[in-house]
Amino acid sequence: MIETIGSRCVGCGACVSACAKNCIEFRPDEEGFLYPFVDKDKCINCDACDKVCPVLYKGDVHDIMDAKSIGIRPNTDNEKKVTKSASGGAFYLIAEKLIEQGGYVFGAVFDDDHRVRHICGRTIDDVKRMQNSKYVQSDISGIYEKIKDILKKDHDAKVLFCGTPCQCAGLKSFIGKEYDNLYILDLVCHGVPSPLAFEKYLKYLEKTKGEKVSDYQFRCKHKGWNYHGYMSSFVKFNNHYWPTVKDPYMSCFFKMNDYRESCYTCRYNNSLKVSDMTLSDFAGVRELAPDFFSKAGCSQIFIHTEKGFGLFDSIKENIDFVELGVGVHEGYHTILTKERKRPKARDIVYKNINKLSDKEFVESNMLRYVSKKSILRFYMPYSLRKHK
Repeated sequence: MIETIGSRCVGCGACVSACAKNCIEFRPDEEGFLYPFVDKDKCINCDACDKVCPVLYKGDVHDIMDAKSIGIRPNTDNEKKVTKSASGGAFYLIAEKLIEQGGYVFGAVFDDDHRVRHICGRTIDDVKRMQNSKYVQSDISGIYEKIKDILKKDHDAKVLFCGTPCQCAGLKSFIGKEYDNLYILDLVCHGVPSPLAFEKYLKYLEKTKGEKVSDYQFRCKHKGWNYHGYMSSFVKFNNHYWPTVKDPYMSCFFKMNDYRESCYTCRYNNSLKVSDMTLSDFAGVRELAPDFFSKAGCSQIFIHTEKGFGLFDSIKENIDFVELGVGVHEGYHTILTKERKRPKARDIVYKNINKLSDKEFVESNMLRYVSKKSILRFYMPYSLRKHK
């Protein structure tokens, strides 16, 4: 099965977790993406990996076009809590409630070496580490097993998992049954770049600036949240804010040049979801609810299940919200409704990545031409822009 799926593998690791003989190992390929490798001498052909693979998942799925759509923003008392969130802090406010109830929260964080991985959070400080977008594939090794173990041993504890749609599908198929105390959140996902690409990019920044990177934020709100407006990444060595359009890594990401191969054909990157709730930026806030816009950030949630409605009810006292009806409004979140095309630049980005220096990789493979028109539009007031 693993050989047959090949580049369609999403890298969730469910097959590794399911293998009772420990004959499947996650290793990075030549591009730095994790893939399963099988020790055929140990394999007993039990088909456990087939049964949990999200690419082959045959369980229940929800169509986001049928989901209840709601716009949310933190109320005045909670604005400071979501300062580090990429938009309206929907995840943080939900996770905070579960932590207060003694629950477990699983989400992606930076470790001490700036690698992105999932952890089990039990404190508010853990949840704070999970705030903000992380545009690189996270290492989810051991997480599915830990969640399953908690669900079996602690029937009363609430467990929240937040990840990419394919990671959620991997968890769902690995768990194998419905638990009333397991809540699954996914994100409107563009795709995931390689951890190796991000590692080389940070090293490039350090060598270029002559300082150690102590923090990196993919999206920050130092000028307030402004969807389709001024959005910057933040590098902490000289407190440098770098406009996204000039940031080689972010520019490459938003042009879809550096995603995992499976991202261009992933069945979960469109409207199909296995989660209880999907989180996103409130992309159409200025047109759909102009009086609702807030510089503190606005999120849009798509609720698929009764458990999802329960999560929404749990944060009502901390938010303002506006009901938007059902599904995705035309012209917004087109990544969910339109076919994704693999750009030609994808052939170039990872070429010889292991042989190139950090400088050569960023300045030749990753750094693409940015027109003056793109930069001008980036700084242009929202009222003068065209979006559709």
